[in-house]
Amino acid sequence: MRLVFAAALLLATSCEQVTLVEPGTQSINGAYEVTTPIAWSRFPLAPMEQWTVDGLPLQNLRLYATIKDGDALFDNSSPRPDDGVPRYRTSMRASDVADFVLASLAQVGTNDADFSNLRPAAFGSLSGFRFDITFFSSDGLAYRGLACGAIDAEKILHLLLYIGTDAVYFDAHREAVENIFRSLTLPNDQK
Repeated sequence: MRLVFAAALLLATSCEQVTLVEPGTQSINGAYEVTTPIAWSRFPLAPMEQWTVDGLPLQNLRLYATIKDGDALFDNSSPRPDDGVPRYRTSMRASDVADFVLASLAQVGTNDADFSNLRPAAFGSLSGFRFDITFFSSDGLAYRGLACGAIDAEKILHLLLYIGTDAVYFDAHREAVENIFRSLTLPNDQK
């Protein structure tokens, strides 16, 4: 049986061209740059990209360039007030963004999603936030995740979301992801 969560991750990228991300600095839709110490496979889906080393269902890094009012994480359909899809709102604070991520995960079929360790963190020159995530797939497979984000002066949410299976794949590339989080720079940052 295919995992609902994995299917949701793959659905949006199935028609996109996969490219190789070499180690080095990468621009994410002009919104920010990150430097990766390892190679990834890139699945572009503007304004977001998904990167993976071992396959999207095993681990992936989602790099959201701009999440605007009414945008969803896993469903890019037009917003309707009654569609039940969790959507970003400009009134959200860091704890609300964490709840938004959890609600979005639940929307695509995960169970027992929870966040912890919400804390301030730099996002380039912005005052941002970080938090940790845990959840189970519909088949009971345990996942862990890391999120790093910020809301800019225009109330646009920028978010990096790393998710991997608790057994093996989350830890396999965690240090590379931590380096990516630390490397993040915005266009107006001093270099």
